[in-house]
Amino acid sequence: MYTGFWEIFWKSRKTLIWIGEVIHFIHTNFDKEISLEQLSQTFYLSPYYLCREFKKHTNTTIVQYLNVTRIMNAQRKLLETDRSITEISRETGFSNITHFNRVFKSITGVSPSQFRK
Repeated sequence: MYTGFWEIFWKSRKTLIWIGEVIHFIHTNFDKEISLEQLSQTFYLSPYYLCREFKKHTNTTIVQYLNVTRIMNAQRKLLETDRSITEISRETGFSNITHFNRVFKSITGVSPSQFRK
């Protein structure tokens, strides 16, 4: 009975550790292109397992987490700098300004230009 408990405990602990490492990776690399394939190779996990466990423990998908991280950084740059919205979109990991605008509005409820006002 106790053996099962410790197995579950250590497995959960290991999972939380690598999820923390994935989150750290996203926070330090949000300004670059990050793909699910890259994450799964970096952490030696299958894409399916990585997505399932990340969602299970964070209650959000990897893509949603990455987008929120990027938009939070974009918000800070919009408030603290005079850089153009296009520059900020590139600096926060978006390769397409239209996609940046769409994601920004879906997360914040306003466009980047309205947010900056």
